[in-house]
Parts: sequence; structure tokens; C-alpha cells
Amino acid sequence: MTANVNEQIKDPFVILIMDDGTKFGKTTTKEALNQARLKQLDLLQVSVQDNCPVCKLVNYGKLKYQEAKRHKQHITTNHIIKEIRISYNISEHDLATKNRQVLSFLEKGYRVKYTMNLSGREKWMLDTAKLKFDNILLNFNEFGTYHIPSISQTDRKIVISTLVVSNKLHVKLDLGVVGKQV
Repeated sequence: MTANVNEQIKDPFVILIMDDGTKFGKTTTKEALNQARLKQLDLLQVSVQDNCPVCKLVNYGKLKYQEAKRHKQHITTNHIIKEIRISYNISEHDLATKNRQVLSFLEKGYRVKYTMNLSGREKWMLDTAKLKFDNILLNFNEFGTYHIPSISQTDRKIVISTLVVSNKLHVKLDLGVVGKQV
């Protein structure tokens, strides 16, 4: 926040708004600063008009703290990607557990990277692995959207992965539906 506070306000007159929201009116900057000191608050320049700025009495430290907290919360949930790894031969119960975990991440607002590793003999069953992976992703049609799965291949293994993003549902998710294979 790069607003003018207290002595940084250079205009001779300001329109003052008190801390409870009532309009005090047009006054000198010195008088407004005196009002702020009496109430142990800061004088914050809210907006600049043609002839005199609008200023409000606020606790500037508290305001900066709340803004930083909101900004930090926004960054933490939006940019963190949780990864869930599964194998080709995952059992139905283990898959249901992983899917519940994915849904809890989506409910909290995280993005989820869903990954299936193929190694050894599983590498030769790429077509069936892709089909199995697509069937697993069908469980998330009503809860989120996902990108087309990408396949990366190295000498030792093949990785099928996609990113699942929440639909921003604010209702509790029904975790009993997910986990049954199609």
C-alpha cells in the first residue's frame, strides 16, 4: 500500500472522515492530524480530488496487517499444486482413498496434479493405462475440470499426468460417490 499517511499529506486542507464513518468536513491538515493524535489513530489519504484530498482516521498498522494477511492467503491456496501419485495396479479401495484426498484438496481450493507412473512391464500397456487413467478422471467431472492428460517418457518409466482444478463449489462434496471405477 503506497498511500500518504500522517505528515506525508502535503495539502493544506483535507476532507476528514472520522473512524466511525461520519463525515467531519473540510478542515486544515494540522487539525486533522490533531484529531488523529487525540484518538491514537493515523490520518490516511483515501482519494485525491481536484482541490483537497479525502482523508480518513484509521489504524494504519492494523490495515496493513489485514491486507498482507489477505494477500498471503490468496497466494497460498491459488498457486500450490498438490500431487497425487497412483500406480497402474492400484486396488479399488486405494483408489477411493486417493480420490477422497483429491476432493478434500479441491474443496480447500488447491489445484491437484494427478499422476500415474508406469515402469517395467507396465510401459508396454500404455493404451490400457491411458484408458484406465481417463476412467479415473471421469470421477471428477462434477467436482472439477481437468486438462487433457500428458504423457512424458524416459528410459526407465512413462508418466501420465494431468491437472485437476476445482469448479469453485462451496457446497460439501459427496465423498461416497468417488472411487468407484467406471
